[in-house]
Amino acid sequence: MDEQYLDIAEHFLRIENPKRALEELDKINQFSHTYWYLRAWANYKLKNFQQAKEFLLKVLEDNPDDLQILYLLTQSERQLGNLKSAEQHISKLIELYPEHASTRELYAIIMMKLNRHSAMKKAFAEAKRLRGESQNNLLNATTASMRGKLKEAIGSIEQALLDRPEDHLAHNLAAKYYQQNWQYGKALKHAIYALRLEPSEPSYQKHVRRLKVLNNPIHKPFAQIIYLNKSYRYMPVIILASIFTIIFLYGIFTNNSVISVTALSIAINIFISFVVYGFASFIIATIYQVIKKTSL
Repeated sequence: MDEQYLDIAEHFLRIENPKRALEELDKINQFSHTYWYLRAWANYKLKNFQQAKEFLLKVLEDNPDDLQILYLLTQSERQLGNLKSAEQHISKLIELYPEHASTRELYAIIMMKLNRHSAMKKAFAEAKRLRGESQNNLLNATTASMRGKLKEAIGSIEQALLDRPEDHLAHNLAAKYYQQNWQYGKALKHAIYALRLEPSEPSYQKHVRRLKVLNNPIHKPFAQIIYLNKSYRYMPVIILASIFTIIFLYGIFTNNSVISVTALSIAINIFISFVVYGFASFIIATIYQVIKKTSL
């Protein structure tokens, strides 16, 4: 009977229903390796990362070389911010399973979090080799972003998505790059796709929620004020600041305090209005999103 409950619990986990999975696991009397792993998996999906870690450590004692346990333990440590521990577990995984591409990709993500860019690039390149992919567009996009070449990063990530349209990591990176480029609509599209492919990833859930606010018609005008064209970020603000600086300096050099004070006063008022509007529009858009969600 316990085997039946385990099978049902695993089924619910695969269809993203961890609460029902835990209900089935609660019916079990004998606690096997599979039981503890499924309980850890369910807690991970419910974002109870510490609990997931404790269950995984319990079962790891008897299964120190298990791929699934070590992989999920690495993910749990990463979510808890324990990057050193995550690095230890993933390094052991690579030693045990050197031909496992997903392990290399997870190692690359951890290296990126630790700002070890050369190790990250090497891991991504190795993952690409193991997958048999000729062009390392995902790596090119990441390195281009680190060099501040956002347009190049977007081009590379779009090419990566042509090769790997079901890659949640590629869609997540695309969402981040488009967000940095103030293209909120495209960013939201890729963020939602990444979440559909990996619905248990908390960072994807947060990213979608934030982008829904940024893409909200109430908040969007704020972005348009400071970014009228995607090729000229902050240009309107820079132009206004330059004009008022010139007027202020003109007043100083001509000993005309009225001009200087007026220019400074107008500039300060515009700045305050700009900040207040941005903050208020963000709050209103957030409240609107919450009301919209609860009303569904």
